[in-house]
Amino acid sequence: MSIFTTQQELILHFREHPPQTFSILQVEYPHTSLRAQDWITQQDAVLIQFTHSLLTTQVDLSGVTPYVLLHFDESKQYLGASLSLGTAPGSFGIVAQSQQVLLLPFDSSLPIQKITHFSLNS
Repeated sequence: MSIFTTQQELILHFREHPPQTFSILQVEYPHTSLRAQDWITQQDAVLIQFTHSLLTTQVDLSGVTPYVLLHFDESKQYLGASLSLGTAPGSFGIVAQSQQVLLLPFDSSLPIQKITHFSLNS
């Protein structure tokens, strides 16, 4: 099982707001557990597409702060968000049920509640 990566431009679409474009590292990830810190050291914004056949993926967010993890289905439709904002030492992780997750540095001006979907700029 190989991991494939590419540089991309991702466009986040919103209700009642103009789209925002991000330069991202796109990762096709075949494993059922992910250490997020390994990927954000390469680039701040990372889109991870899970290619395994299980329903969930364990995402270790230890040391990844302040970040937001945006969840999307296989059709690129927005499902929800998880925040990694803490400063306490120790481990922190979530179980993701989504097919794709976007790791972004946390920005309080990003209207997370109005995200509808994303597209890739080819």
